[in-house]
Amino acid sequence: MLELMNYIYVPASRLEWDSWDQKKDRLIKGGDIGTTLSVSVIMKGRIKGFFEWDGSRYVGTGGDTDGAFRASEIVPIDDYKDEIYGLYFDKLRFGYKDPRFEFFYKGIKVKYKGAWYVFTGKEIDFLPEEQKLGLF
Repeated sequence: MLELMNYIYVPASRLEWDSWDQKKDRLIKGGDIGTTLSVSVIMKGRIKGFFEWDGSRYVGTGGDTDGAFRASEIVPIDDYKDEIYGLYFDKLRFGYKDPRFEFFYKGIKVKYKGAWYVFTGKEIDFLPEEQKLGLF
């Protein structure tokens, strides 16, 4: 079963992505949460990084229609006790009607800085705290 908690409100700066300042010709580093967005590289078997929340590691895996930033939990491969499907494309062979697709990334392994991790199936959504205050 998909585990989805209520929204967690954090400063908007933590959700910002990296951006390029053309005038200064340099990269502007985003927030610690936003820079982990790894959707474009998960299919290649890796992630851009992770952040810690409440004692667990999370990776940015997308957004929501209400502007939330979705993050998915990862654990070191040796700590994962459920079925590991392999890489992204390995799991695709099971097909979307398979019950193991209740959470797509669950059981997919990824590499970061030479270490292997596995998505657990736990997701949380972050929103800018300014949105909670009605500033957005």
